[in-house]
Amino acid sequence: ERGLQLVDGFASDELGFSFWVDFLHAPVFHRCARETVLMLFAFIPILYGLSKNVTELPIIGPVDHGLVWVVLLTAIGGTVVLGLVGSKLPGIKYDIQKKEAAYRKELVLGEDDATRAKPDQVDFLFDDVRKIHFKAYLHYFYFNMAKWSYLQGMVIVPYFALGPTIITGAITLGVVSQTVRAMGKVAESLQYIIRSWLKIVELVSVYKRLREFERRILAAERTTLET
Repeated sequence: ERGLQLVDGFASDELGFSFWVDFLHAPVFHRCARETVLMLFAFIPILYGLSKNVTELPIIGPVDHGLVWVVLLTAIGGTVVLGLVGSKLPGIKYDIQKKEAAYRKELVLGEDDATRAKPDQVDFLFDDVRKIHFKAYLHYFYFNMAKWSYLQGMVIVPYFALGPTIITGAITLGVVSQTVRAMGKVAESLQYIIRSWLKIVELVSVYKRLREFERRILAAERTTLET
């Protein structure tokens, strides 16, 4: 029954699977991919042209079309770093599902068997559920801190990169605004994985649970065939 619930949840919007199915196979995918690609094709040439006025970057020094490299490196680097920071979240989500399933199973068995769901057993299982949720709160807290710190920091990056050029008066305020907007659009397109990371966590955790059910079913079938 729990396996059917997971399969059903795996295909529901709540767990995000339908989002990914639609994203990969249906109009949602084509729309998202088209919007992302079109945004990159639209704004990278604009940013490339605007970066001709920026001949020097802070700390690094003279770089041709440096703004394009800045936005690419910060976006890709941020995705990699946040992926490492949030790498434990799928496993924690998976553990939450296992602990809660064990707790529910004991309560259900206790309805028909007086020897099950004793107070000490229930307290032990509930303590496991509580501990894993506290662990999840901690990990989600530092991941969200890192995620939003990065996203807010990216707001400052264009102005920091334009610092030397602004100080020398080589560009006007209008060009600065256009450049900041172009960098923001390119970065937003490249940050899709970061913004969807919690959906990815849900998808991976449920996938792991379904794989576990599959392994157990196959093991039970092999045992039945051997006997």
